[in-house]
Amino acid sequence: MKKRGRLVLNRKAEITNEIYNVLIQIIIIIMILVACMSYLNSVKKNTLFEKMYLSRDVALMMNTIYAAPENVKVEYFAANANLSDYTFESKDYYVIVNEKGKDIAHAKYYKYATDLTFEEDFPLITNADLIMFLKNNNKVQVDEETPDTISDFFCSPVIPGNNDPYVIIDPGHGDNPLFDLGDPGYVTDDIQESTFTTQISEVLNAGFDYDVTRPSDYYITMFERLSVLSRADVIISIHLGNYSEQENAVKAFISAESEKKQESITLACHILNNFAKNSQFDVAIIPVVVSELSNEDPKLVLLADKVAVLLEIGNINNKESIELLDVYEIAAAINKGIKDYYEKDE
Repeated sequence: MKKRGRLVLNRKAEITNEIYNVLIQIIIIIMILVACMSYLNSVKKNTLFEKMYLSRDVALMMNTIYAAPENVKVEYFAANANLSDYTFESKDYYVIVNEKGKDIAHAKYYKYATDLTFEEDFPLITNADLIMFLKNNNKVQVDEETPDTISDFFCSPVIPGNNDPYVIIDPGHGDNPLFDLGDPGYVTDDIQESTFTTQISEVLNAGFDYDVTRPSDYYITMFERLSVLSRADVIISIHLGNYSEQENAVKAFISAESEKKQESITLACHILNNFAKNSQFDVAIIPVVVSELSNEDPKLVLLADKVAVLLEIGNINNKESIELLDVYEIAAAINKGIKDYYEKDE
């Protein structure tokens, strides 16, 4: 009987130990789940990955700005991140990105190369919808607002592949109100984009053999537009800008992926210099990744095998900017830019 009693007690002790072990395992599992949920919540908000991505991307942009052979202004924005959720700054040639209100321990760093012959101005940026990069002579500026204006670009010498080019002017958008079709672009009481771009194309005369994607203000599809442009050596597409109210700019977009990228930058440079010299517009050259654009984005006309520039002229949201839009002066700036590109770089 005593032996059986001991066996019963030992069995109870074993059961109790098993229960404790199970409870401990449950507690450990709960702790792991809590940690995983916390991590997943962080991943869901994308803060960790976004900070890593943004710090690296801005650092690479700094490298690009320093390496650019000419003066250049670039607008940086992140398609999949809200820049205003973060702070940006530079210290000891590291880009530092952090969430607003977070301790510095939460920040992510990424180093960039620098050139000590340049003066660098990279203040703390706390509320940016986009970040502006400006290289002007021996100064590199970064800010959440437009930095100092470039008065004149240095245009890198490029030997054009064809000194008798076939230029196609692409007036943006196109209207067809009779059949309730078309895309008039931006419209105010004072201006309609498709009419404005048509008027410019009608008075252009760059001294070269040139054509237009549409000779009057009517709608054509992107497929039709690209079909015409496929025959060009040089493409210049014309649009109105749509920016915050204080801006008054002419921006030249070129394809970052183009095999004619440097030629496109140089052509844009010459065109913008003629705007900057004869008007009150700020100027900027902006590379875009065409392969990531939507199917109807106007910048799809920046074909990879062409010298191609898309101009956004003025600002539909700025009345003073609209008043400065003189069709003949704009056409003259584009004409002179094309001539300077071919004459100076031969």
